Parts: sequence; C-alpha cells; structure tokens
Amino acid sequence: MATTERRNLFLFVLGLIVAIVGWEIGPGSVPAPSTNIGRGHLVFPGLAAKLPGLTRITIESGGKSISLLPRTNGAPKGAAAGEWGLEQRGGYPVRTDKLRSMLTGLTLLRQVSPRTSDPALYSKLGVENAGSPGGSSTQVTLFAANGKVVASLIVGHTRVRTAGSLPDQVYIRRPGHKQSWLAQGTLSVDANPQLWLRRTILDIPGANIASVTSTRNGTALVFTAKAGKLHLTSPAKHPKLDRYKVSDIQGALTALTLQDVAPAATVPGKPVGTSEFRTTGGLTITVHGFRQGANFWAQFAASGKGASPLEARLHGWSYKLGSWMERELVPDLAELKAAAPAAPAAIPPATAPATPIPHAKAPGAPIPHANAPAAPGTAAPGKPPATSGKASAQPTAKPARAAAAGTADPAEVAAAAAAVLAASSGK
Repeated sequence: MATTERRNLFLFVLGLIVAIVGWEIGPGSVPAPSTNIGRGHLVFPGLAAKLPGLTRITIESGGKSISLLPRTNGAPKGAAAGEWGLEQRGGYPVRTDKLRSMLTGLTLLRQVSPRTSDPALYSKLGVENAGSPGGSSTQVTLFAANGKVVASLIVGHTRVRTAGSLPDQVYIRRPGHKQSWLAQGTLSVDANPQLWLRRTILDIPGANIASVTSTRNGTALVFTAKAGKLHLTSPAKHPKLDRYKVSDIQGALTALTLQDVAPAATVPGKPVGTSEFRTTGGLTITVHGFRQGANFWAQFAASGKGASPLEARLHGWSYKLGSWMERELVPDLAELKAAAPAAPAAIPPATAPATPIPHAKAPGAPIPHANAPAAPGTAAPGKPPATSGKASAQPTAKPARAAAAGTADPAEVAAAAAAVLAASSGK
C-alpha cells in the first residue's frame, strides 16, 4: 500500500512539473487580450509594398553586425540597378538570391501561437536580445529613406517538424516586446559577412584559353595552346615541365572563386607578377598578383571583345584567393619544373648463410649418396646417431684393417678353422 502511494505521489509531482514548464514556455492560461489578435496573421502586414523604399538593412548577432546597402548609394562605378552591397566590404555586391529569400520570408511570416514572455526563458527559444554575449538570436532591421524602422524582428531557433510536407516554423520576438511567438514560414537570417558575398569571380573554360603571357621578376613566360593544351613556347629552351602544373594554368580562370574581398585602393601586400590570359574569342583578362605573408591577392581587368560587363564587375576590387592560385595565375618557371626521377633502390650486398649447407665438402670431394652406410660414430643423413646407452671413456676408432670394407686375413681364417676342428675331435 505504501509503495502504491509513493508511486502515485511521484506521478503527481512529475505531472505538475510538466504543467508548470508548459505554462511558462507555451501559451499562458490567461493571455492578454492582444495576444490572440495576431494568431494566423502576417507578422508584418503590408511589408511587400514598402520593400522598394528600403535604404538599409542591418543584421546583428552575438554583438556583431553587418549592414546591407543599395549599391546606388555611393556604390562603385558600374553597379547594376537593384544590386545591394555589403558595407563592411566596401559595398561589394551580395548574393541576390539570399537577400530575396530573407525579404520574402519576412513578408510571408505568420504568427502561430504565443510563447513565453519571461526574459529568463528567452534563451531556450533563442529570442534573447541579439547583443547578449554568447546569445544565439539574430535581429534583422529594415530602414526606410528617412531612417524610420520599417520592420524589426529577433529570430530564434527553428522548430523541427518531423512529419512530412509540414511548413517550417521559427520562434520570434519583436524588439522591445516581452511576448515571444511561434511563427510559420521559412526565414534564414545570417550575420556572417562571408555568407553574403558573391564568390564567383570568373568562369572561363580552359578550352577557350589561346595563350598566356606571364611576367615575373623580369622574366616572361609565353604559353600557347596547341591541340587544346598549353605548351611553353618562350623561352624555347627550358627544363622539363610538370604537365599537370601547366594544365592548372590553362584552367586557372575556370570557376574561380574568392575567399575574401576588399576595395582595390586598400589592397594589401607587395606585387609579385602580372599575367595576360587571351581567349580564342578575343577577350583578354589581365591579372595583377600580390602577396601578403602567406596570403595571395589578385586584381583583374577585362579588355577586348565582350569585355564591358566583366570590366564593370571586376574593376575596383582586390580578391583574396587560395595561396595555391599564385602558381596558376602568375607562374614561376622554377615552380613548374618536373620532379627529378627517383633513384633506383639500392640492392643489399649478399651475406654468408647463418648455418652450414648440408653435405658441404671441400672442392673436388665426392658427395655421399643418401643410401650409403654411415661412417662409424656418425649418423646417416636424416637419422639420429646410434648410441650404446653408456658413456665410454675409450676412443671409438677401430684399427685401420678392421675398418676395411669387409675383407679378412687368410692366416687368421685358417687358424680359426683349425681351432674349431680340434675342439670337435676332443669331444
């Protein structure tokens, strides 16, 4: 009986704890009248009509922030209409698809149900203030031309929906409001500047490269395409080159992407060389390489047929690339040499056998047959030596005559026969 009462008490306490947690994080039992008004409604009604008038977007997380600006506001010359740039990178253009996805998500986001209004529980949903140290929330704010805030939202954790084809959900809270909400919609907001940069610089297939001229340390290298492959034609006399390294030069402008970017006026490092890549269609890409410690930076310029769109996009920027790209964009002859062939492995000297070879004899001596009788005191091949079972203090060697091969002295034979006859007659 006592055991049953203790079990019932435990289940009651456990249920009470679950109810209290659900009360605090989930909907309150007696919400404020304004709480229910927004259920199922858009978080920002009418936002779509206000998007064309935006002049700034700020995104903050963990005490760090970035700003997106229309590139017509002080953007570099040649900026395309409607493009936005990243202020922390001098206005370099951001990914249009990512910006469109974020603004669409804000426009279509709908409130589902209220959640906690207790600041102590905000971190569980990821809706604490974005400036909080170590916080996981992200705040996005949209500004109009007069500096007025059009929309601002703290975006928290995404709610995992395990059932198929259910819409995404995310926890949100308006800055300055205590009430947090569960909202429905797909919303991706990032405060990492690297995630916003347009990474593709150039994408020219290697098969379109007709020639490459590279000047470095006063030495010019000229590569010419023959049968679809680059070959070093100047200087005419040169060491054997690594075929794969030359092929890398031909494909250097294919799917070329950046690691970081900065305005050309603030390019770091010292010049290391210049190259010109000429295509079969009459386009020329000029590359100026710079080195800053272990980092390699490059500036690009386009000229010739069809160069205008490329030049407008490339002009005014320095791109940080992978360090290996220095060898491909501004090659050095010493780094293109083929590796010397590996020396053949040394053959170890022959050594004497650790044990004597069976039946080893002096030069010219006959080798005994396997079935030949063994000499006295020795064993036949493959058999242990015969023993009498007693230790002998005398040498076992026999007289030379007795060791003869089965012959007897005639006198000894006659004497033995006479002794036998005498013994027989005496009986």
